[in-house]
Amino acid sequence: MVSEAFIVCLAPFVPLVVMASAVLVVSPVLIVVDLRERRLPNRAVALAAAGLPLGWLTALVRDDLGGALTSMATLGAAGLLLGGAAWVGLVGMGDAKLASVLAASLATVSSSAVVAAAVLATAAGGLVATGTLVVEAVRARRSHGKARDGRGEKPSIAFGPCLLAGYWITVAGVLSRGASC
Repeated sequence: MVSEAFIVCLAPFVPLVVMASAVLVVSPVLIVVDLRERRLPNRAVALAAAGLPLGWLTALVRDDLGGALTSMATLGAAGLLLGGAAWVGLVGMGDAKLASVLAASLATVSSSAVVAAAVLATAAGGLVATGTLVVEAVRARRSHGKARDGRGEKPSIAFGPCLLAGYWITVAGVLSRGASC
């Protein structure tokens, strides 16, 4: 049986759990499609985003107007910032949309959770990119300077799985910290 103290400790995280549940449902699809096709399907990202209003409503029911407004503002700010980055080609538009949804979800808890997820996702992306470059360099050396497609194109990585890894590690950390009170 779950103790009352445990429930009280986790109560502030209910909006996050609601939002994360929507992300959980679509995470496998996002990962598989991004790894195969280097794109994040709009419908899957939209389903993840559908958890946001439910989380905001949950926050409002809990009298946490600040958490709901912070999440909404984070969604807008991240959308503008990352949408601009996608527009100039720094990230993919699917990555920008997904990152905005994930940041808004974590913002109900704290801004440090958003930063932690971003740092973890960037570190994961850096590791994957480094590994990709090493593999491509070895392939190019073996094939006398040509990339695997024979056209000399730059390799790319699927960043969606990195975003989700950073997100899920952060969610686990936040919830485990809350459960230990």
